[in-house]
Amino acid sequence: EMSEYNSHLKKIFGDEKVKQLQSTKVLLVGAGGIGCELLKDLILMNYSEIHIVDLDTIDLSNLNRQFLFRPKDIKQSKSLTAVKAVSHFNHSSRIIPYHGSIMDTAMFPISWFNQFDIIFNALDNLEARVYVNKIALFTRKLLMESGTTGLKGQSQPIFPYKTECFQCVAKETPKTFPVCTIRSTPSKPIHCITWAKDFLFLQLFGEDSTDPQDNLNDEANIDTDNKDEKEALLRESNELLDLKKLITENSNADDVNYIYSIIDKIFKQDIERLCMIDTLWKSKTKPEPLNWESLVKEFDSIVDKQEIMNEDQKTWSELENLLVLIDSIKRLTKRFKIEKEISFDKDDVDTLDFVVAAANLRSLIFHIPTKSKFETKQIAGNIIPAVATTNAIMAGFSALESIHNFESDPISNSRMVYDSEYTTKFIAPLKLTNKNPNCPACSLTRSIIDLNVENRTLNDLRDYLLSKFDYSDDISITVKGRLLYDYDFEDNLNRTFQSLNVNKGDI
Repeated sequence: EMSEYNSHLKKIFGDEKVKQLQSTKVLLVGAGGIGCELLKDLILMNYSEIHIVDLDTIDLSNLNRQFLFRPKDIKQSKSLTAVKAVSHFNHSSRIIPYHGSIMDTAMFPISWFNQFDIIFNALDNLEARVYVNKIALFTRKLLMESGTTGLKGQSQPIFPYKTECFQCVAKETPKTFPVCTIRSTPSKPIHCITWAKDFLFLQLFGEDSTDPQDNLNDEANIDTDNKDEKEALLRESNELLDLKKLITENSNADDVNYIYSIIDKIFKQDIERLCMIDTLWKSKTKPEPLNWESLVKEFDSIVDKQEIMNEDQKTWSELENLLVLIDSIKRLTKRFKIEKEISFDKDDVDTLDFVVAAANLRSLIFHIPTKSKFETKQIAGNIIPAVATTNAIMAGFSALESIHNFESDPISNSRMVYDSEYTTKFIAPLKLTNKNPNCPACSLTRSIIDLNVENRTLNDLRDYLLSKFDYSDDISITVKGRLLYDYDFEDNLNRTFQSLNVNKGDI
């Protein structure tokens, strides 16, 4: 069967390339949407050895597009599960999985990357993509970079120092909102969702109100010169500590009085206090405190509470939001006694119900449109719509384009492939462009030096650099932003690298 399969490959690529594929070792970073597709493609091309790295575990929401995973695999390691899933494929590739962060220099030192001929990126976060791009520059390995967002996507071969690298074109940074917009003057649904998830939920059910994650609670982060507003916000945060005690000390989770205290404080007293700061409302409509007491009297009119909570697509009424909020606080209180700390998770129905209902009540108070549970889950979970077919197409191009690495002129034959803006065709190929001379990553020349940190001194490195390269003595040596040596600073010259706290893998 294998020889028959190889004959198909030879018809596509030719005998010589098939031989080269079977002696090539590659690294695949990421085992998610694109990673699952790429692993399948690289196996079908019979690459000799495929090493696959991923830090993540499988979520329910992954299953609609990451076809190597099944419901029984939820909470399991993506890389280990992906390798198990392809074990029955007809292939001759050796596949080695790693569960860990590609940025872990202890697990993956620079020397480890040297064994690979090609690196395939299938990552969804900017920090790791920038890091792998830098590794490719250090090791001078071909990097096949790919990514998708909904129906948009691209696949880009990167030949270090010869073509445009991942950082040659500036990337958009995720949008953040000023703290005071979130906590005093929200004007969009996302402001209220961020407040419910990153401030209120964390304050009530997080490990500690001084959690460093909670950037909406730190006095230094409160970006206002309005003395009254600042006082109100800090007072709110202190009062929330008292409310958290109500949750931790409440012995009867079905007793709703402690929940009414929380709702009165957050949706009535705090809003009344904000309304009194007239300077905030010169050009904006004042918020209206929640009249929760009269709403509570209407609860009996709701026949099926569970039916409301199961309704993902519908936007809830004010009454329904209050009902869901009270119910979710009851559920979370019971859990908090056991778990001592709860993290928001878009797939955790208790935490999602809380954020949806709290955000919507706040939206109604500030005259902002409300969102359905489905819409809030997408915003709060930072979900970028993922389309399985786009992942498959871009992974396919990434795998196919790697074949040019075995040619005498790989750059002129390689193409970047991206989604077309035109309706006549879905994708468009583009010749690779030259590197950007001002790129923060590849405008620098990067090299790897192998030295014994225990007995080599800074002076050894300086002498080596001066003898090896055409430098004047006007060089400087830094690590992690610390200056170790320059022309006017020679104090460390006789010290070993170890004594200077410089370790393997440091840049």
